[in-house]
Amino acid sequence: DDRNCSIDTSGFWIWSLVIPLFYVIISRCREPPGPFAWPLIGNAAQLGSTPHLAFTRLAQAYGDIFQLRLGAWHVVVLNGEQAIRQALVRQAATFAGRPPFPSFQLVSGGRSLAFSTYSELWQLHRRVAQGMVRSFSTGGAGARRRLERHLLAEAQALLQLLAWGSSGGAFVDPARSLVVAVANVMSALCFGRRYSHSDSEFLRLVGRNEHCPEHFS
Repeated sequence: DDRNCSIDTSGFWIWSLVIPLFYVIISRCREPPGPFAWPLIGNAAQLGSTPHLAFTRLAQAYGDIFQLRLGAWHVVVLNGEQAIRQALVRQAATFAGRPPFPSFQLVSGGRSLAFSTYSELWQLHRRVAQGMVRSFSTGGAGARRRLERHLLAEAQALLQLLAWGSSGGAFVDPARSLVVAVANVMSALCFGRRYSHSDSEFLRLVGRNEHCPEHFS
């Protein structure tokens, strides 16, 4: 009896290990391939400070569609025009949602246009926002002239800034200047005023807005 009990106990523990392992293997077969994910951090350490280059290297190893785990979240990465077009154009509604991050709920209760997920309410908000932007471009000759004037003024200032920064063959990263230029156009449209690219208060405000997604993610 003791021997039979021991065999039954051993069989129970073996099946307790085999069944979850079998489930994991079957689940992995249905999912996109990807590198091994470490506990807690997942694959975050593999991305480093240049994730776009890390994605390129991983695509060479696992194909145009692979998955990572960043913390507790599974992430599917698309590389290549065909894969991206299939997901974001032909199946746009399927991939139009947002992940349910708790940090997103802190921004307007998760109802903001940028952080809320795809729904009928989000579509309504988008139509309202598009209508407001369109009113500047199709709301009459006066509105179009104002928009063109702001765009031309900012484009000229941006070109002068880039030309000055690249004088003598120096390298210029236009990313920050482009962000400030877009913010200047929005400021001119909303408040009737643009700011210099060297205005410390305006740069500080733009910087806070630029880093907002990093803090919430």
